[in-house]
Formats: sequence, structure tokens, C-alpha cells
Amino acid sequence: MLETSRLTIIPLSLDQLRLHVENSTRLEESLSLLPGHREVVEPLLSIITHFTVPRLKDPDLDPLYHTLWIAWDRETLHIVADAKFKGEPDETGTVEIGYGTYPSFQRRGYMTEMVGGMVNWVSRQPGVLRVMADTDVDNLPSQRVLQKNGFQFLEEIEGLIWWEWRVVDELHFNELGYLTPAKPIPASPAMVGHYFGKQTMHRQMLWEECVNFLNALSQTDIPRQSIWIDGSFCTTADKPNDIDMVVFVSKLYLDSQFRFLDTMSQSFPRLDIKWVPMYGELDGLRKAIDDLEENKWFTLFSSSREGKQKGFLHLKDK
Repeated sequence: MLETSRLTIIPLSLDQLRLHVENSTRLEESLSLLPGHREVVEPLLSIITHFTVPRLKDPDLDPLYHTLWIAWDRETLHIVADAKFKGEPDETGTVEIGYGTYPSFQRRGYMTEMVGGMVNWVSRQPGVLRVMADTDVDNLPSQRVLQKNGFQFLEEIEGLIWWEWRVVDELHFNELGYLTPAKPIPASPAMVGHYFGKQTMHRQMLWEECVNFLNALSQTDIPRQSIWIDGSFCTTADKPNDIDMVVFVSKLYLDSQFRFLDTMSQSFPRLDIKWVPMYGELDGLRKAIDDLEENKWFTLFSSSREGKQKGFLHLKDK
């Protein structure tokens, strides 16, 4: 289940999908929702009947990439839109999404919100590097849905415009295998995994431990400001020693919970984790202290032991 500012979004089970195509209100009743203007028309009805249902019966396929997802407004309790992926990621890491709003609920931003929620979800799934969608050349509302969610025009073919949303941006390395330019480079977990976490078994092992740490961190109330990743892991080296990581956290929290944070670090021996205190204020002496602390780590991370300039990763949440 996904939630956006107004919507709850769920993938339908096979039984729920069967209720969805019925000309009844049984799906709403099963979800404690109100009957509204939900309708299943062509070509979606044929797609569900001939493609979606058989694929949901196949145990070798991931149902989340084949079923229909629906969205309802939590205030009105009406189902307002549906969407679906068109299969698992292919060999290039690409998934495709299709979507539609029921006529009675158009021009309210529901479709933009639903597509945004689903793209946000799928961008965090293993192996997904790009999301694609197509629109008719003259379907301007559908095109605006994609544009508002950051999709970029790709090409126009036979009356269809193809759009793409890239999970992974391009990273650049110099001749020594260091990231360039020499500064903190924003990177999502998907990007880090793609560039640094799957080339060798050793790198896979390191990245798996890093992911476990990030998941554990997300389950806590640690007031963190940012995470920087550095070391040979962020180079083209085949066998980096470990992953150097700095987590900037509230100074008050660090002072009171140092033992907890230290114990947490020790649970991930392949990560060299440093907890760095930050006041988090916008001006004054404490802001100057924060700047000095950040500059210290910037200097350490942006230069190799041999004095060569290099970049490092500023980990984004998604």
C-alpha cells in the first residue's frame, strides 16, 4: 500500500481484480469504500481479461508488476483512478507504466499524484533504472501528468510520444577511477547500487550491508541531516576494503545517545561509520561550527591519500 497527500494506492489481488471488472459495487464494499463512478472500459477490459489475469496466475511472475493498482481519495472514500506497470524490469532496467482517471474525477490532479506515488515506489525496487510511458500526440492532459512528474520527452513514433523518467543519472570518473568533479555528488540508493554495488561479489556483499544499515537507520528516530559515502568503494576498484560513511546527526542526540549509535555502527563491520555532530542552526556561532565540521569532512573526502582531487557521494533518500 502506498500513500500520497490525498490518495491511498494499492495493487489488486486476483480476487480483487475480478471484483473490479464486475458491474457491481462489491470491490468498494470489500475495501470499506463508497460506490462512485468507477468503470472498466476498453481497451483496459481486454487487457485485464487476456493479459493481466493469466499473468497473475503465473507463480514465476511478480504480481506487483502485472496487476492493476487503484487509488482512492481518503477524504471522499471514492476510487478515482487506476494504473499498472507492464511487466518486470527488462534487461536495461526499464519498466513501463500506463494510467487513467475516471471521467468524473478528471482535472483534479489525481492522476499526477497517483503516477508520482507509483514512480516513487518503483524507483526504489531492485533492478529498476528507468520508467517509460507513452501518450497520444494530441493527449495534452496525459502529457502534463508525465511532465509534472519529471518525465522527459524521448521520441515520437507513429502518433505516440514516448517519455522517460530515469532513476539513475550518469556518474563520471577520471583516468584514475575517481569520481569527478571533486565535490559531494547527489546519488540515490538505486544509483549507488547500479554503479558500485553489483560489479563483483565483493562489492555486492559490501552494498548489501550498506543497504541493511540504511534500512535499519530508517526505522529509528535519529535526527540526521545528510549522509556522505567515500573511500575506494566510490571508485572503479574491483575490491574496495569497506565503505567509508559519514552521518551528520543532531549534536544533542549524539551527546545523549552515543552508546546506542556506537553499538549500531558495530553491527555493520564492513562499514566505517562516523557520526558527526551538527547543531542544525541557520546562523550565528553554531552555524559557523557546523560549517567548520562539514568543511573538515569535505577536505578529507575530496582528496585521495596521494593528494589527487576526487568526488564523493551525498546519499539522497530516494
